[in-house]
Amino acid sequence: MKDSIRAALDRFYRCCGLISAIFVVLMTLAILGQIISRLPFVDVVFDAVEISGFCLAASLFLGLAYTLKVGAHIRVGLLVGVLPTRAKRWVELWCTSVAAALTAYASYHAALMNLDSWKFGDLSAGLAAIPLWVPQLAMTFGLIALTIAFLDEFFLVLSGRPVEFRDSEALDVEEILKAPAPLKPRNA
Repeated sequence: MKDSIRAALDRFYRCCGLISAIFVVLMTLAILGQIISRLPFVDVVFDAVEISGFCLAASLFLGLAYTLKVGAHIRVGLLVGVLPTRAKRWVELWCTSVAAALTAYASYHAALMNLDSWKFGDLSAGLAAIPLWVPQLAMTFGLIALTIAFLDEFFLVLSGRPVEFRDSEALDVEEILKAPAPLKPRNA
């Protein structure tokens, strides 16, 4: 049962990361579309500022949970790094619980804003006049996913998992430093 839940959560986080990456591609395509539409022989009016902004926001919020779970969020480990293991565990429990509470609060209010935009039929101010609930939905879903990820981290730490939130870049640097040094050319 635990393994199937863990696998489902990991798939969920990867899915959020994939959708985030798709929005980066869509943002790029929108900007390229605007560049192409400005060519003299195309003669089409296409404003990608609004659409690319919505894609950027969707990419950012949908990528938060995945980024947290792969250890790529920026963490300040000055205090936590010098604490003994038991104290480190309590600090991590406190941090993940507070983060989960804050993101749950933000998720709730983002959902209310999303619902209000849908009820009132709010439209964006740009040329496309996109219903605002559409891009806001990605923000709300991303915040909910981040709340789930923080709760997941909280329960993993609570269950006794060793506290080691080491980011992927630090691991890459450590692997490079541990690799044998290349041979230096001799000066003859």
